Amino acid sequence: EDLLTGYLSEAARNAPGKACPIAALAGDAARADEAVKVVFAKGLEEMITAVSDRLPENLSRRSDAIDLVTRMVGALILSRATPAKTSLSSEILATALRSGLETSHSV
Repeated sequence: EDLLTGYLSEAARNAPGKACPIAALAGDAARADEAVKVVFAKGLEEMITAVSDRLPENLSRRSDAIDLVTRMVGALILSRATPAKTSLSSEILATALRSGLETSHSV
């Protein structure tokens, strides 16, 4: 819960150079060479593992973690791509947080 609340916060949105490097660099990594993608994937795997370790053990634990991470990162990227003072930016974060909390409690 603390992970989601901190990650999907206005503070994280407003600190692209200090918060999640996955969200900050995903667009650049997509256009980079394979060596950069390998390093990026390693960091992404670490994030997925960190989220997975916080979920209940079950057969879909890794899939659940990947689902949650992709929604977290996507929400942070989109909230950063919209003006911070708009309701849309805040709504993206709030919706992703609510959904993420529901998911983390139901898996």
